[in-house]
Amino acid sequence: MAVARGGRIKARPRGSEKKKKELNELQRLKTENLKLKRQLTRLRKELSRAQTDEFSDLDEAREAQSREYQAIIELEKQKRQIAHWQCFKCDLDYLRLIIIQRPDGAFYFRKCPACEHRTRLKPLREDVEGPPPSPAA
Repeated sequence: MAVARGGRIKARPRGSEKKKKELNELQRLKTENLKLKRQLTRLRKELSRAQTDEFSDLDEAREAQSREYQAIIELEKQKRQIAHWQCFKCDLDYLRLIIIQRPDGAFYFRKCPACEHRTRLKPLREDVEGPPPSPAA
């Protein structure tokens, strides 16, 4: 402790070093906080852009997957129909659906290309299903 004139004890500046350190620390924390806020804003913008791109990519992927799934379902349906309409005379091929347009309406019959077996001619209805004729036929 230092003694001042007149016998009084001179008070040492209290906390001035400590205050400076606190102020420096406070200033450092404020600047760090500001940097972090800027970084957070930048990252949020990047995330929103990425999510937008990701969603469009995700939609495209879903559409592609849906198309592939529909193609697989259609192929399986066609395989089931081919198995169902297998020719019982020769068992080499299947009965293909042949549609004929006539003046009195649309008619159909089924025909096996291997043995020339065919069904009788019937009027075409909405519920008639069957494998379509092969491209060569």
